[in-house]
Amino acid sequence: MTRTPSVALVLAGVLAACNGPEPVPPPDLTDTGWFGQTTIEEPPPCEDQLSRTVPEEGADGWYWRDRPIVYTDTDVQEAYAAWIVNDATGARTDPELTWNEEGTSFTLDWDEHFEGDTDYSLFVSDCDSTTQVTFRTGPLGLPLQVSDTDLQGRTFLLDLGGARWVEPPVLAGLIQIFFTTPVLLGVRYVDDDSIDLLAAPGEVSDLGVVSQDRFAESWNFPIADFTEAPFVDASAPSIDLTYDSYGTTVAIPVTDFVLQGTFSADGTRLGGGVLEGFGDTRSVGALLGDDRPEAICELAAGAGVNCIPCEDTLPYCLRLRAEALEADWIPGLELVER
Repeated sequence: MTRTPSVALVLAGVLAACNGPEPVPPPDLTDTGWFGQTTIEEPPPCEDQLSRTVPEEGADGWYWRDRPIVYTDTDVQEAYAAWIVNDATGARTDPELTWNEEGTSFTLDWDEHFEGDTDYSLFVSDCDSTTQVTFRTGPLGLPLQVSDTDLQGRTFLLDLGGARWVEPPVLAGLIQIFFTTPVLLGVRYVDDDSIDLLAAPGEVSDLGVVSQDRFAESWNFPIADFTEAPFVDASAPSIDLTYDSYGTTVAIPVTDFVLQGTFSADGTRLGGGVLEGFGDTRSVGALLGDDRPEAICELAAGAGVNCIPCEDTLPYCLRLRAEALEADWIPGLELVER
């Protein structure tokens, strides 16, 4: 006998077919009543990022011929880019990025220079973002507002003691102490293309009046290029700088002497100066109570700086370099060649 399914069983099968698979239960509520979620981890930050810049944000008085430097977290050169915008004109400069040997920083190099007294923006792009650094140049670099005739004959007092001596590094402080004799720089002739400079030791009277030392020889510079006015770049085969300490005075011959700087627009000062050359240290030891010619070289060697041969091939010379050198005009004083 054939059995016929009950009506209840048939209805149950139909309903199961219509409803499909059993639904998945909803997620559990947490103790706070919120649905629990799977935590999604953020990707790690990229490593090729900007560390710092020179100039820093908001810097004021940046020297018009100095190049910005960018310090980085890594040495992956292709991860970084940098450019400069003149905020006044919107002109963009795309410089060459010159990396240091360690790969920790790069300098922005291009053919021109900043304009004086102008706002600029330095943009640096890394793997994460682009950073804008705003800064302003100082007044040095503005065109000269005085005539060649007005500048000619002026004498400037170089502040060697106040300069930042960077070479030799171990003796920088010592050099500043001993540079007490005034050094004078005079403009003998100037036109649009060239400038003729004369330098000489000075002396200070009991009343504080600075004048040219009548018994010291002057230092004559060959005529220098002045097409980049107000910037001047002069050199001399040799000069003698004078050190003085407690009544002991010694002359320091300096060969391959270079003097650079920028005249202010009104011609009353020289700023951003650089002085460099190779100084013969043989007589400097007397200032320290040790008149042996090798005294200063032994002192320098103890700090890891070695003397090099002088023009006579004897190893008593050190490289000298001073930066941020300033000079002020002394009205009424004109140097005489001696």
